[in-house]
Amino acid sequence: MKKVFSKKLKIIYVLLICLIVIYLILSYFENSIRDILFPIYTVKDKTSNVLEYQKKYPNSKFVGWIKVQGTNIDYPIVYNNQKEDEKYDYAWMNDDISEIKDFMPILGHNILNVSSKPIISDDSMVRFEQLMSFIYSDFSSKNKYFQITIGDKNYLYQIYAVSVIPANEVLYHYYDFNNTSKNKYIKKNLSESLYKYNVNVNSKDYIASLYTCTRMFGYQYYDLKVDGKLVKNVKKGYNYGMHEKENYKKIKNVIKGDGKNV
Repeated sequence: MKKVFSKKLKIIYVLLICLIVIYLILSYFENSIRDILFPIYTVKDKTSNVLEYQKKYPNSKFVGWIKVQGTNIDYPIVYNNQKEDEKYDYAWMNDDISEIKDFMPILGHNILNVSSKPIISDDSMVRFEQLMSFIYSDFSSKNKYFQITIGDKNYLYQIYAVSVIPANEVLYHYYDFNNTSKNKYIKKNLSESLYKYNVNVNSKDYIASLYTCTRMFGYQYYDLKVDGKLVKNVKKGYNYGMHEKENYKKIKNVIKGDGKNV
């Protein structure tokens, strides 16, 4: 009887030790497990939105729809800007497309949020003004996806770079890329990015870049650029690593208002 009882105690001790070990492992890898199992973004179907705008505003050419995580950017994409007689919030492309391309530059206006300390939570700001939220690393660490709707399909993009570039460079981002020039463009994005994302991207990936203007550095004309790569056949986005790079210090100084970089 004592032997049986002793054996049961040993089993209980072993089970307790196993449970403690499992608990410690789960606690240690809590963030990683959460990132793998729980999505931080789910694609919303926007095809009906495009059809609705096509009927409501027949004089405009609608290419698709853009929605950016963590912002109120949830607008139609029009071809080559809005018609003057039709008033609505929008983004635009310089390509009249009916299906996804391997590189898509998308632009939106920023009129009210151009200062050296952008606002991130004012819903009265429209167009691409809340894209400036990505200038803050805390915001960028929580919001890492945008989606584009073209035709009858919704596509999920994973952000791999955020940068502030001279406005005159934007014009050069409209040419058709071959593998060599596209690879150079991606490397430049990664180099200029304010953050290092744990995302692998190369010239074979479908990519998109979102642009809006800013006056973070005073009177000089700059654009904030958010770059993403297509996550194929996926409707949910999961978390992944991101941290500030050395060149983010300049942005920090500007936001603090020390005047050295303005």
